[in-house]
Amino acid sequence: MKIKKVFLLITILFTVSLIGVNRSLSAKADEQKRVRFQIVAAQENSTERKVLSQTTIEGLAGTDFNVNLQTANFKLHASFICDLVAPDKLKIKSKLDTRRFYGYSPANLPLYEEDAQNHTLILGFDENIVLLPFGRNSGGSGNETLKIEITPTLFADVSSAESSDALKININKPLPSGEITVEAFKNPHRFQVEAIVLADGREIARGTSEVLFDEEQEIRLAPNTAAKNSAQLLTAKFTVNKYTRNRPQDFVGIGYRIFQAHLENQAQTEILSGSGIAILGNDLRYQLNNNQLADDKKYELRFNVRAALSEQNK
Repeated sequence: MKIKKVFLLITILFTVSLIGVNRSLSAKADEQKRVRFQIVAAQENSTERKVLSQTTIEGLAGTDFNVNLQTANFKLHASFICDLVAPDKLKIKSKLDTRRFYGYSPANLPLYEEDAQNHTLILGFDENIVLLPFGRNSGGSGNETLKIEITPTLFADVSSAESSDALKININKPLPSGEITVEAFKNPHRFQVEAIVLADGREIARGTSEVLFDEEQEIRLAPNTAAKNSAQLLTAKFTVNKYTRNRPQDFVGIGYRIFQAHLENQAQTEILSGSGIAILGNDLRYQLNNNQLADDKKYELRFNVRAALSEQNK
């Protein structure tokens, strides 16, 4: 038996804007800068602070990382996707999944608290993120608060030797029990997506867009002269939500929703949705056999996902 209760708190120190950012690409110089994340797990009460573990991650801007905490009664998985969106600003998309033993029901069945949170944060390099996996205790010498603190640092212009794409993880102070682990990786964040609609094997509409990892992007399918009215107003909402490095053939996972617009009332109707996995650069093909497009033609939808030019050769 499970119960769901929100209990994980996120505290953003100083001023953090929670608004979206535009999709303009960072300058090439910014992409070559390095960012260091210091990740500290500490236990505090009203009288003292004890550092349990400390890990440092360093890599090119765009380095992502995961923090995992697991004890006998508690499990936390926190993933962070990081982008340098201005010379002094980071955009961090976080996903947090937690599970904690809560007790037993009257029938002596175990009960668990579970929580899932997604956050998009814009913060400067004079700010940090604090996770409170068990919540904030009310105080008193016997009440302890567990904190996971994440502090970013941006390196200014560095020498070519220092600015290599090497990813470094230093465990400055490991937790003896191994309950906290940190992993880091550098995957593409920007992809060029091409969407094509075919009728009886002939292309009738096409659209392209740059898509940021794990963010839905609208792709308008512009018709050509061979298009019928039913296909002229299609729009795709597309997400790249998984990336698996498996050189020479990397894989991407995608999700999509296809909409048809109605000129008379400006409304949109979702006519197809789905997901898939494909080799980067290869087509994903889906049949559009929906009543809204019903006629004597066979419609096909194709997606092709490639790493954006700014991500190639990384």
